[in-house]
Amino acid sequence: MDRPLAEVREERSEWLERCTAALTLCIRKLSETQQQILNLFYRGNATAKDIAQEFDTTENNIYQRLHRIRRQLAICVQKVVGLGDDS
Repeated sequence: MDRPLAEVREERSEWLERCTAALTLCIRKLSETQQQILNLFYRGNATAKDIAQEFDTTENNIYQRLHRIRRQLAICVQKVVGLGDDS
C-alpha cells in the first residue's frame, strides 16, 4: 500500500539532515590541507589552476586531490549514516 506523501517527505527530510550532519563531521576529519583545497574550490570559487598555484603543484594534482577528497567524504558519510558496506 502506498504511504502518505507527507510521511515520505518527512523521512527524506530526516535522512537529508543526517547526511548533512555526517558530511560536516567528515569534513572536520580531513587534514587541514584537504579542508583548504575543498573550501577554496567550492566556497572560494577558485579554479584548480588557482589552487595549484597557491599550493605550488599542478592543476592535475589538484583535480586528483579533489577526487580523493570526494571519495573519502562519500565513504565517511555512508559509514556515519549507516549505509556503508561492511566488507
